[in-house]
Amino acid sequence: MPPAVYQKSDDSEQLICKTLLVKDSPLTITAIVVQGGMKVMQRELFMVQKVKCDGCATNIREGLLALPNIDSVEVEVSTGQVAVQGPQLSRENLVEKLAALGYPEVQSP
Repeated sequence: MPPAVYQKSDDSEQLICKTLLVKDSPLTITAIVVQGGMKVMQRELFMVQKVKCDGCATNIREGLLALPNIDSVEVEVSTGQVAVQGPQLSRENLVEKLAALGYPEVQSP
């Protein structure tokens, strides 16, 4: 997938988004370039087990949002996909937290 670049018309902010494949797992890194500095955001995607209802999704969101450096958590109940966004994410820590919450990551065959 080619990198996507978005630039606001007032030139005050530029959004650069690249999707990389890291250890067979998609990782999206978004860099928001603001006048005078840069804020780098990561987006990690997970496929997890045992997501059965909106209550499960709420448990996942609340559990992950309690961790430092987490800006947003999206949970798709029908697929078990969890998307986490924030600066300096640790995939290993997120996998451990998901498992501790009762939603282990689906292992690749």
